[in-house]
Amino acid sequence: MIQNQYYYLVAGLPELFFEADNRKLDFVSIRDWLKQNLEGNDLELIDTLSLHYDNDNVLSFINNRNTFSERGLVPRDVYDDVKSNLKQFPSYIADFFTELYTERDEEVLANEDEEELQKSVEVGLYNRFYDYVASYNNEFLQKWFCFDRQLRNILAATNARKLGKEVAPILVGNDSINVALSHSQALDFGMRGELPLMDKLMPILEISNLFEREKKIDMLRWDFIDEANIFNYFNIDKVMGYLLKAEIIDRWVKFDPVLGDALLKKYFNELKGTFDLNAAFEEQ
Repeated sequence: MIQNQYYYLVAGLPELFFEADNRKLDFVSIRDWLKQNLEGNDLELIDTLSLHYDNDNVLSFINNRNTFSERGLVPRDVYDDVKSNLKQFPSYIADFFTELYTERDEEVLANEDEEELQKSVEVGLYNRFYDYVASYNNEFLQKWFCFDRQLRNILAATNARKLGKEVAPILVGNDSINVALSHSQALDFGMRGELPLMDKLMPILEISNLFEREKKIDMLRWDFIDEANIFNYFNIDKVMGYLLKAEIIDRWVKFDPVLGDALLKKYFNELKGTFDLNAAFEEQ
């Protein structure tokens, strides 16, 4: 399929650098401006990169948290009556809510243990999410979300092991990597030399400074975007890569190193699911 070419748009984008002074960067303004200059199905493609905010909002709603990200695609007022507004959600979220409310009474759901919700409900939502984004016929999106899922699973498995928790229930998807993460007792889950991502990630996980470790993980994401777009110059893939980089920078613009290290230590000391690292970034 022939892709739209955005010569003037891409040529006019300011170059982004991970380590530069990016305090003037405004992620939402960049996203909105990019969308104003896209055509046809490309608008839907770039919207998929914001769906994780909707996922966070869904989980906040289910867990009765008073947090809501306006960066999601679904407005806040839609959550006032979820059952009546299912058609306003992306199809995977609508299906998720339908299944959830079919299996559980709302009152029971509201009082259910939060950690158990994180293990079953969150994984269920993200299984639907990754299946949904995989359905798009776009090579960059498929590469990005495959990488994203693998990275998150490895990090989740590593943290679960540190906390002495079972790994399998918190993994998203069903592949050979998850089998290794669930059953291997090796430090590298038996995948060093077999999975390129693991080869790059293992030295990072050995960094004792939690702030630096988190920063290196985002640099790994940054490098993946560059590698995935090495032969893309003016198409929607290049634009999506730019937006992902802007989002990475946006996260660090608000992040104070001293406070950040304390927040990360708290994150690793809390039970999984009881401390929201994304919210911690937003608060600063």
